[in-house]
Amino acid sequence: MTPTFGERAASIECKSIPSDTSLGPRLEDRDRPSARYRVGDILKVMVLAICGYATILSLPAILGALARAYGFTDQQIGLIGSAELLGVTVGTLIIANQHGQQMRRWVLAAAILVGAGNLLASLHVPFAGVAFGMWLVGVGAGIVGGLAYKVGGQSSNPDRLIAWINISQLATGALGYQILRFALPAFGIEHALRGYAALALIMIAVALSTKVWRPALGDPEMPRAWSLPPRPALIVLFGFWFYCCGEVGLLAFLERIGVANGFSVDQLGNALSSFSLAGIGASLIVTVVPTSWPRWMLLLPALAFGEAAVLGVFHSATITHYAVSCASLAVFFTFTIPLILGVVSRIDPSGRSTALGLTVASTGQALGPAIAGALVTGKNYAPVGWFAGLCYALAIVSVLLFLSRWKRPLGSSQQ
Repeated sequence: MTPTFGERAASIECKSIPSDTSLGPRLEDRDRPSARYRVGDILKVMVLAICGYATILSLPAILGALARAYGFTDQQIGLIGSAELLGVTVGTLIIANQHGQQMRRWVLAAAILVGAGNLLASLHVPFAGVAFGMWLVGVGAGIVGGLAYKVGGQSSNPDRLIAWINISQLATGALGYQILRFALPAFGIEHALRGYAALALIMIAVALSTKVWRPALGDPEMPRAWSLPPRPALIVLFGFWFYCCGEVGLLAFLERIGVANGFSVDQLGNALSSFSLAGIGASLIVTVVPTSWPRWMLLLPALAFGEAAVLGVFHSATITHYAVSCASLAVFFTFTIPLILGVVSRIDPSGRSTALGLTVASTGQALGPAIAGALVTGKNYAPVGWFAGLCYALAIVSVLLFLSRWKRPLGSSQQ
């Protein structure tokens, strides 16, 4: 019988922190007693990540609605997307070295930021006010997202747990796109943002019901002293930064590119929903990939096919072709993220580098829309595609550079 999600989550054991994070003969010390997070805590951090990231998960639709309702230019839309994702960077840096009771306080702070930021953006304030509101939302999202990735990075199967976190978020994103299809014409972006602000109440309830997030056995917390991740992890994270920069730079303009191709907003709603649904399928694949399969054999093809999907977005003659291209982007993007962060976690089992992986990702995601927006001239979005393609290529180069010196962490998690 196929195990349920709860049984899978309950079986995820946290790795002990080795005293040396260098790449020795083994990436983890299996002689030490293992630790395990409670299923309830895993589910709670998933709920927090969903609520905190709700606005970001529907970012293309929200940015398009802001452009229409507030009269923002493409460059301003890119800056708003960047402001929100820069906030995520700040939030992940805040949470990276927090422990125990401090977690509860920061989750409460994150809920307040998410609620206040969405409310501010809903007040039809000028561009600077909307950008600041989205930045506040990003900080709150980064705090709860960093907590979720920290838990994932400490597990013995990090790529699988991170894939489950992605599945929960993508499912919410797909649902959000469908709701926005009807909510935006009926109520406008202002009321939609107020609905997102109400999710802060759920975050507060979760925070108040939990005193600390720590493993049931042992306490593999990250070291309090700040230090750089191991060099192999830095190389992987370097490529991850470019990957996220190009992907989200393109993602922020998916709706605008579709409109420029002559597709209606209603058609694009279905196409963008396919993005999230396809991502769910890709993440599910990661949860069942045998741990004995070398990860580099999965990473490189996924990056290469992602490059091809970028071309498909800009050469779509029909809405079906466009939807397939969007779905392909999601498949390879969401398939690759857990694998990359799983590699980082095996290099540094403390979870610290994995949490910083979200910082790296959010920084790239923040700069991506701003750079892409600056490249747009009139209604010519082709430079966005060239930019995304270049970033994908640099990500492939970083993986190849990593493989040229360190190949073991990209292999089996059982080694």
